[in-house]
Amino acid sequence: MRLILTHLPRKESPAQPWLARVAATMMLIIYTAMALASTPVTARASGGGDYQIAVRDMLQFQIFEEPDTLMVQRVSATGEIPLPLVEVVKVERLTLREAEAKLRTLYIDGGYFISPQVILVLQQYDDRSVYVLGEVNKPGQIRLQLEAPSINIVEALTNAGGLTRLARGDLVQVTRVDSDKRETRFTVNVQSYLAGNRNSEASKGFQLLPGDIVFVPERNF
Repeated sequence: MRLILTHLPRKESPAQPWLARVAATMMLIIYTAMALASTPVTARASGGGDYQIAVRDMLQFQIFEEPDTLMVQRVSATGEIPLPLVEVVKVERLTLREAEAKLRTLYIDGGYFISPQVILVLQQYDDRSVYVLGEVNKPGQIRLQLEAPSINIVEALTNAGGLTRLARGDLVQVTRVDSDKRETRFTVNVQSYLAGNRNSEASKGFQLLPGDIVFVPERNF
């Protein structure tokens, strides 16, 4: 949704300066409400105010009554977005409101604006999923909850339908690729946990991160 704001004249009438301020405030309220309405429902369903910005999220940025600042940026692999005047700003792991406050401070401290109204809207959040393959009953993509930064490997396997009777649960392989394209592999003994060994690696909470690939091998008979 694209909203065009008609700015009030900068020159206020001496007799009624309050009228321009009231009108500007109402315009801000309407703009913010309509912007939130255009945000994907899935991004607001679980308490959008607490949602933490993550790598690859798409954000719309604007300073109210400064139409030239309107832009849409994707959060980089380092958790940053490029913005006018303040250049590159790290916003990863901040809520939208926290990021707005941070940007407002940067613009004020830099002497660019006296009292800017920074507006950030989550246009699209990055897909947060892990992939479970091999000897499970329902192999495929497992989506993380919106606010969750990770998911326990046992929970992911459960969501994938559990292990098949041919699965080798003591040698579950996890492949992880970081932002620098470096690949790391882990071996997790899930079978030990399922058998009741609370000291197993999985029981201590092996956490899968978005993009991880879990492979459950087949037993050799």
